[in-house]
Amino acid sequence: DDSGGKVDIYFSVSRDRGQTWSAPRQVSSSQTVSIYPTIAAGEAGRIAIGWYGTPEPAQSRNNAPNTRWFVYLAVSTNALDDNPTFEEVKVHPEAFHRNSICEHLDVWEGLTGGQKPPGYEGGVADFFATALDPEGWLNVIWTDTAHRLNSPKDHFARQISGTRLQGFTLSVNK
Repeated sequence: DDSGGKVDIYFSVSRDRGQTWSAPRQVSSSQTVSIYPTIAAGEAGRIAIGWYGTPEPAQSRNNAPNTRWFVYLAVSTNALDDNPTFEEVKVHPEAFHRNSICEHLDVWEGLTGGQKPPGYEGGVADFFATALDPEGWLNVIWTDTAHRLNSPKDHFARQISGTRLQGFTLSVNK
């Protein structure tokens, strides 16, 4: 949603298979533009929403000159409650991209006809996902263009501590 002067990620829940929905709840908070949301779900009410965001001044994803983009996650263990809470974290401290992120290959910051703005880093693709591994830990993959030598590189992060989105019960038969 971009109605509040910045582009934010919202979350809504249906408890009746899509017949009705809860009021939208803002998930992103510290960015001026938040884009490409992805979600991973664990046990009932446990979710993680990931997105690309910039805390720096930007109009939109394809009009964000001189900005740094980061990978963010918001995790909730009570997403089905009337007032769910989300903990927002930056997945990696370094920016994965600088400048605008193109909507189309031929439109950048108002330029058309294949013109690229000075210093533009291309290559951010739809290789962004969040998923749970078999042990219930959160995993994130994204494309990094800021640290590339010859081409964009995929990066991967795995949760190693904290609350898992999926719990396990060990049963022992005697």
